[in-house]
Parts: sequence; structure tokens; C-alpha cells
Amino acid sequence: KLDPNKKSDDEDDENAVSAEDEEEENVDSADEEENSASADEQEGDGGDGGDGVPPGVVVLGMHRSTTSLIAGLITEVMGFNVGPKHLLIQNAPDNEKGFYERLDAVLQNDEFLRSQDMNWASGMELINYDYKKALSAYRSKKVPTKVPTREGQKSLAFYNNEVNSPWLQKDPRMCITLRTWLKLFNKKPVALFSFRHPLEVAYSLKKRQKFDLSRGLKLWVIYNARAIQNSAGLCRVFSSSEKIFANPTEELKKIVGALSDCDLKPPISKDFDAKVINSFIDTKLRHNKSNDNGAVLAQHGDCVVKDFKSEDNGYELKIQKEVYLQAMNIYCDLKSGKAYKANYEWPVSSLIPKL
Repeated sequence: KLDPNKKSDDEDDENAVSAEDEEEENVDSADEEENSASADEQEGDGGDGGDGVPPGVVVLGMHRSTTSLIAGLITEVMGFNVGPKHLLIQNAPDNEKGFYERLDAVLQNDEFLRSQDMNWASGMELINYDYKKALSAYRSKKVPTKVPTREGQKSLAFYNNEVNSPWLQKDPRMCITLRTWLKLFNKKPVALFSFRHPLEVAYSLKKRQKFDLSRGLKLWVIYNARAIQNSAGLCRVFSSSEKIFANPTEELKKIVGALSDCDLKPPISKDFDAKVINSFIDTKLRHNKSNDNGAVLAQHGDCVVKDFKSEDNGYELKIQKEVYLQAMNIYCDLKSGKAYKANYEWPVSSLIPKL
């Protein structure tokens, strides 16, 4: 079974930026940018976002799950608004095409988590994130913080200003914190969820963060489960890294069509620019592929679960395999669409309680 694991002492920021340095660099120009909204626009009406035409799309998915690629395609090809480039987290060697994440929103998510003694990699503790407590701390301005809560106000001023629609918001932490944001948005956004093979994510986190495989797999389970649970009630669009890499143009067309079905139409209605699309889909950038040559461990319908390579042995390998089989059960259910149904019972339901 998945057991609660110790909170990480690693850096909170997945993208290895200094919050203080980035804030100082961006705060002055940000205050003069598109965020010149009234106090009412900066914060929603206290409900789960108003109904009506969605103002934008929130991209949900676990860290290292090609959500940046999807966000980049929707932004660069279809013209969705992420705000000025100087307010975005900059490219990195392990994400050459860019993250498409607003720094102020990422910093606010860090604060939501920190208010409950968590960070993005806190493991099983993330299950206990309480969106109401985070909202209360935000509104009371009692967040224990090294970054002022005005970061959230700046990002909300952007998202709640109609002139910025249709916007795109992307930060993997939103899988955990989404319900807090929904209380602050003026209108309900569309949720675009994408997932990647759990081993590919775990290998990536092992390489990037030095996490052992079982920790990466646990995080994969938590983030994907909470993304689906927290977005219930929103108009949703589903994709995957596998579909994007298999046929990027066709998958992007399907995504845009599904967004339109949710009444969120792209600002650019021209033909899809294959040159731009192909510039994002560089197979060399698909690091940490899963092992397709392992022995078959299980099968869920047409979804085959194969063994994996590990540098560990003994008890640690035993735990890795247990968590891996649970993660792959969920992965197969995501592929089949079973996991998106309202009555879906998570294979680790005792540890992933209903909200």
C-alpha cells in the first residue's frame, strides 16, 4: 500500500528560481501591466466561479507530464493569453520550449501550500490540502510567507479582467490547489487535463530532483487523482502526452474543438500552423521514456503493464513495484476514460479520499 512519506526539504519551486530574486525583478513592471483591475475584479465573488462563457482554460497535470508542451501549443498556435513574457518563468535546460507559467500564480500556489506546511513535493501529505483553510489564510493575509500574498492579487487581476480572455493558466500545483482558485475566479474556467506514463514521470523526477522511484510514483498518483477530483463540475477536456507525440496536429485540433464545445473559442481561427506545431514536437525532448521491453506484470483491458528497470533491490524494489502497479491501474483507467466517470473508485481510495 501507499504509505505517507516524509515532507521534502527540497526547494519548493519546481523550476529552480529564487522567489525573492524573481519577485524583485518583476514586481514593478507587473503592477503597471494588464493587472490594473479593480478590487472586485482581483477576487471572485466567493462562489465556485460564476457561470457563463468561460474566461480561460486551466491546464492540469502532474509535474513532468508535457503540460508545458500543450500549453505552448495552445498559446503559440491558437493565441491564448498567458500574459507578458517577462512575467513568465523562463526556459530551462530540461524544458527548452518554456513552461508557460506566470510566476505570480506559481508563487501564490507555493503560499497556499506553505500555509499548511506543504510544498509541491510533500508526498502523501498533499492529500490533506484543505482549500478552505488556504482561502481563509489568503483572505486574512495570515499566510506564513516569505513572498507577499499580493502575488495572488496580481494574477487574479489578470484572470478576472475580461480584456485578457481567453487566457491560459498552467502550473502543476493547480492539481492540488484548484478549488481554492475557483473561489477567487469571477467565472468558471475550462479544465484541460493531460497525463503521462507514471514511469516516465518518476524517471524524470529521479533525474531532476533525485527522488527515488516510489516517491515519484506516489506523487503521480496524488496529482492525477486530485486533478480529476478537483475539476469535477467544470467543463473538461482530456488529452495525454502519448496522443500529443503520436499525432500533434490532430490532437491539437481535437483539443481546440473540445475547448470550443465548452464555449471557449480560440482567438485565432486560421489553419493550424504545422511549422510551429512541429517546432514544439521534438522527439529528442521526450526524455525518460518508459520501458516497452519488460515482462508483463498485469493487464487491464487492452492496457498492458510491463516491468521496469530499477537501480534498487530488496525491500525498496518491492515497495516500488507495489506503488507502480497501483499507478498503472490508474494510468490504464485514464487511457480508457474510466477514471473520468463520476462514480470511479480510485484503486487507492483509502488513501485518496473523496472530496
